[in-house]
Amino acid sequence: MPWAALKRRLVVWRWERRLGDKRRVLVWGDSNSCLPGRTHCWPGLLARRHRDRVHIFNDSVCGRTAGFDRRRLNTIRILDRRLSWYPRLDHVIVMLGTNDVKARYGIDGHDRIDMHFRRIAEIISRRQPQVRPLLV
Repeated sequence: MPWAALKRRLVVWRWERRLGDKRRVLVWGDSNSCLPGRTHCWPGLLARRHRDRVHIFNDSVCGRTAGFDRRRLNTIRILDRRLSWYPRLDHVIVMLGTNDVKARYGIDGHDRIDMHFRRIAEIISRRQPQVRPLLV
């Protein structure tokens, strides 16, 4: 077995032991999900309030888009690989779109946003089939 696959299995095993019966929720978003700081943003508040029952993985980055922009901020390019980092998820909340409507992406960009969100839902369903994504 390759070292990377063995390492990934070990990480998932550790998470499974640590989280036990807690629900696992991934928040995938932009600055609306990560500001004003990891503990005071809405996923951080949710995690503190329900810490006994839920574990929140907040993978939100300022400037992230659904399908535009540079590689590290483009969800369609990075989501498939990043979902493999997380153990079995119960819910995925996608809160994107604010950066996609910027003028620099052009007027035709608005027509492509729907296509990008459909693609994101497909990626999540393929990688984590038990999860039905919530697009906010």
